[in-house]
Amino acid sequence: MNGTIWVFVMVFIAQMWFHDVKISIVIGFAIAINMTATDVSGITIPLIVKNMNLDSALSASVVSTTIADIVGFILFLELASVLLF
Repeated sequence: MNGTIWVFVMVFIAQMWFHDVKISIVIGFAIAINMTATDVSGITIPLIVKNMNLDSALSASVVSTTIADIVGFILFLELASVLLF
């Protein structure tokens, strides 16, 4: 629920800032999909690391952050290239 609210807030801010619906849609989709990927990795990575008998608190946060950054960066650029050009 919190993620959905923030998607709408950021789409509104992007619309006010850029005055372009396409850019706002790209930002909204990128945030929504990135939050979903981050949620999924935040759930699955600690479980995988725990099954490997490793400390999930130390390694899972680094891997989850890396996945969120990579997915967010690639996703935003890919959506922008598909929807804007």
